[in-house]
Amino acid sequence: MKYFRGILVVSLVFLLPLGSYLYLRSGFNFRKEALEILNDKSELDAESFAIIEKNASTFKDRYNKGVTLIQKVKDKVDLKDLYFFAENLQVRKDFHLVGLIEDSNPELSSDTVFQKTLSRIPLPITEIERIMGEQRFILAKDSFVRNTYGVTVEDTKEVYEHAVILLPVKKRDKVKLQRKKEI
Repeated sequence: MKYFRGILVVSLVFLLPLGSYLYLRSGFNFRKEALEILNDKSELDAESFAIIEKNASTFKDRYNKGVTLIQKVKDKVDLKDLYFFAENLQVRKDFHLVGLIEDSNPELSSDTVFQKTLSRIPLPITEIERIMGEQRFILAKDSFVRNTYGVTVEDTKEVYEHAVILLPVKKRDKVKLQRKKEI
Protein backbone atom coordinates (compact mmCIF):
# COMPACT_ATOMS: atom_id res chain seq x y z
CA MET A 1 0.00 0.00 0.00
CA LYS A 2 2.90 2.30 0.84
CA TYR A 3 4.44 1.80 -2.62
CA PHE A 4 1.08 2.24 -4.33
CA ARG A 5 0.65 5.71 -2.78
CA GLY A 6 4.18 6.68 -3.77
CA ILE A 7 3.63 5.58 -7.37
CA LEU A 8 0.30 7.41 -7.44
CA VAL A 9 1.83 10.65 -6.13
CA VAL A 10 4.76 10.47 -8.57
CA SER A 11 2.45 9.83 -11.51
CA LEU A 12 0.10 12.69 -10.54
CA VAL A 13 2.91 15.15 -9.88
CA PHE A 14 5.26 14.30 -12.74
CA LEU A 15 3.80 11.98 -15.37
CA LEU A 16 0.38 13.61 -15.84
CA PRO A 17 1.78 17.15 -16.41
CA LEU A 18 4.47 15.73 -18.70
CA GLY A 19 1.84 13.94 -20.81
CA SER A 20 -0.27 17.10 -20.98
CA TYR A 21 2.74 19.16 -22.04
CA LEU A 22 3.68 16.70 -24.80
CA TYR A 23 0.09 16.61 -26.08
CA LEU A 24 -0.22 20.41 -26.19
CA ARG A 25 3.22 20.75 -27.75
CA SER A 26 2.28 18.38 -30.59
CA GLY A 27 -0.82 20.50 -31.34
CA PHE A 28 1.27 23.67 -31.28
CA ASN A 29 3.81 22.15 -33.69
CA PHE A 30 1.01 20.97 -36.02
CA ARG A 31 -0.46 24.47 -36.18
CA LYS A 32 2.95 26.07 -36.65
CA GLU A 33 3.80 23.74 -39.57
CA ALA A 34 0.42 24.38 -41.18
CA LEU A 35 0.87 28.16 -40.93
CA GLU A 36 4.28 27.86 -42.61
CA ILE A 37 2.57 26.10 -45.53
CA LEU A 38 -0.11 28.81 -45.65
CA ASN A 39 2.15 31.87 -46.02
CA ASP A 40 0.98 34.63 -48.37
CA LYS A 41 1.68 33.18 -51.79
CA SER A 42 0.05 35.31 -54.47
CA GLU A 43 -3.09 37.16 -55.35
CA LEU A 44 -5.76 35.62 -57.53
CA ASP A 45 -4.82 36.71 -61.04
CA ALA A 46 -6.73 39.72 -62.33
CA GLU A 47 -8.47 37.86 -65.13
CA SER A 48 -9.84 35.13 -62.84
CA PHE A 49 -10.80 37.72 -60.23
CA ALA A 50 -12.71 39.75 -62.83
CA ILE A 51 -14.61 36.67 -64.07
CA ILE A 52 -15.72 35.72 -60.56
CA GLU A 53 -16.49 39.31 -59.49
CA LYS A 54 -18.63 39.88 -62.60
CA ASN A 55 -20.81 36.91 -61.63
CA ALA A 56 -20.94 37.37 -57.83
CA SER A 57 -21.68 40.87 -56.57
CA THR A 58 -20.46 40.33 -52.99
CA PHE A 59 -17.27 38.48 -53.94
CA LYS A 60 -14.91 41.47 -53.92
CA ASP A 61 -15.97 42.66 -50.45
CA ARG A 62 -15.76 39.20 -48.89
CA TYR A 63 -12.59 38.17 -50.71
CA ASN A 64 -10.64 41.15 -49.40
CA LYS A 65 -11.37 40.33 -45.77
CA GLY A 66 -11.68 36.93 -44.19
CA VAL A 67 -11.16 33.43 -45.52
CA THR A 68 -12.45 32.42 -48.95
CA LEU A 69 -12.61 28.88 -50.27
CA ILE A 70 -13.18 28.52 -54.01
CA GLN A 71 -14.24 25.06 -55.18
CA LYS A 72 -14.75 23.59 -58.63
CA VAL A 73 -18.06 21.68 -58.63
CA LYS A 74 -18.52 19.12 -61.40
CA ASP A 75 -20.91 16.55 -59.94
CA LYS A 76 -23.00 15.56 -56.90
CA VAL A 77 -19.93 14.37 -54.94
CA ASP A 78 -18.31 17.80 -55.26
CA LEU A 79 -21.60 19.39 -54.25
CA LYS A 80 -21.70 17.17 -51.17
CA ASP A 81 -18.22 18.42 -50.17
CA LEU A 82 -19.34 21.99 -50.78
CA TYR A 83 -22.31 21.49 -48.46
CA PHE A 84 -20.03 19.91 -45.85
CA PHE A 85 -17.86 23.04 -45.74
CA ALA A 86 -20.89 25.34 -45.74
CA GLU A 87 -22.62 23.40 -42.98
CA ASN A 88 -19.60 23.27 -40.69
CA LEU A 89 -18.35 26.81 -41.21
CA GLN A 90 -21.54 28.76 -41.94
CA VAL A 91 -21.73 30.36 -38.51
CA ARG A 92 -18.59 32.37 -39.27
CA LYS A 93 -19.14 35.78 -40.84
CA ASP A 94 -15.50 35.90 -41.93
CA PHE A 95 -15.74 32.73 -44.04
CA HIS A 96 -16.98 32.73 -47.63
CA LEU A 97 -17.41 29.72 -49.87
CA VAL A 98 -17.56 30.07 -53.65
CA GLY A 99 -18.69 27.17 -55.81
CA LEU A 100 -17.79 27.40 -59.50
CA ILE A 101 -20.49 25.37 -61.25
CA GLU A 102 -20.89 24.56 -64.93
CA ASP A 103 -23.67 26.70 -66.39
CA SER A 104 -24.79 23.71 -68.46
CA ASN A 105 -25.68 21.83 -65.25
CA PRO A 106 -28.53 23.83 -63.61
CA GLU A 107 -29.44 21.10 -61.12
CA LEU A 108 -26.21 21.80 -59.19
CA SER A 109 -26.90 25.52 -58.86
CA SER A 110 -30.60 25.51 -57.98
CA ASP A 111 -30.42 24.83 -54.21
CA THR A 112 -30.49 27.87 -51.89
CA VAL A 113 -29.81 26.30 -48.50
CA PHE A 114 -26.63 28.16 -47.54
CA GLN A 115 -27.18 31.63 -49.02
CA LYS A 116 -25.22 33.52 -46.36
CA THR A 117 -22.08 31.41 -46.65
CA LEU A 118 -22.15 29.98 -50.14
CA SER A 119 -22.09 31.72 -53.51
CA ARG A 120 -22.79 29.52 -56.51
CA ILE A 121 -21.37 30.94 -59.70
CA PRO A 122 -22.48 29.29 -62.96
CA LEU A 123 -19.69 29.63 -65.54
CA PRO A 124 -18.76 27.98 -68.82
CA ILE A 125 -16.39 25.05 -68.32
CA THR A 126 -13.58 26.85 -70.17
CA GLU A 127 -13.58 29.72 -67.68
CA ILE A 128 -13.70 27.34 -64.72
CA GLU A 129 -10.70 25.48 -66.12
CA ARG A 130 -8.85 28.77 -66.67
CA ILE A 131 -9.44 29.85 -63.06
CA MET A 132 -8.89 26.52 -61.33
CA GLY A 133 -6.61 24.59 -63.68
CA GLU A 134 -6.12 21.04 -62.41
CA GLN A 135 -6.89 22.05 -58.83
CA ARG A 136 -10.19 21.49 -57.06
CA PHE A 137 -9.82 24.02 -54.23
CA ILE A 138 -8.24 27.46 -53.78
CA LEU A 139 -7.91 28.73 -50.21
CA ALA A 140 -7.44 32.49 -49.83
CA LYS A 141 -7.26 34.90 -46.90
CA ASP A 142 -7.30 38.68 -47.11
CA SER A 143 -7.03 38.66 -50.93
CA PHE A 144 -3.99 36.34 -51.01
CA VAL A 145 -4.14 32.78 -52.27
CA ARG A 146 -2.69 30.70 -49.45
CA ASN A 147 -2.76 27.26 -51.06
CA THR A 148 -4.31 25.18 -53.81
CA TYR A 149 -5.45 21.59 -53.43
CA GLY A 150 -6.06 18.61 -55.71
CA VAL A 151 -8.94 16.19 -55.99
CA THR A 152 -8.13 13.42 -53.48
CA VAL A 153 -9.91 12.76 -50.20
CA GLU A 154 -6.72 13.65 -48.31
CA ASP A 155 -6.69 17.03 -50.07
CA THR A 156 -10.28 17.65 -48.96
CA LYS A 157 -9.36 16.88 -45.35
CA GLU A 158 -6.32 19.14 -45.60
CA VAL A 159 -8.46 21.98 -47.00
CA TYR A 160 -10.80 21.76 -44.02
CA GLU A 161 -7.91 21.70 -41.51
CA HIS A 162 -6.22 24.67 -43.17
CA ALA A 163 -9.46 26.67 -43.42
CA VAL A 164 -10.09 26.21 -39.69
CA ILE A 165 -6.48 27.19 -38.89
CA LEU A 166 -6.75 30.37 -40.98
CA LEU A 167 -9.99 31.50 -39.36
CA PRO A 168 -9.24 33.87 -36.49
CA VAL A 169 -10.07 32.77 -32.98
CA LYS A 170 -13.25 34.40 -31.76
CA LYS A 171 -12.81 36.78 -28.86
CA ARG A 172 -14.87 36.00 -25.83
CA ASP A 173 -17.14 38.58 -24.33
CA LYS A 174 -15.94 40.04 -21.07
CA VAL A 175 -18.02 39.32 -18.04
CA LYS A 176 -19.57 42.43 -16.54
CA LEU A 177 -21.03 42.62 -13.10
CA GLN A 178 -23.97 44.92 -12.80
CA ARG A 179 -25.80 45.78 -9.67
CA LYS A 180 -29.53 45.85 -9.60
CA LYS A 181 -30.81 49.37 -9.43
CA GLU A 182 -33.04 50.19 -6.55
CA ILE A 183 -36.52 51.30 -7.47
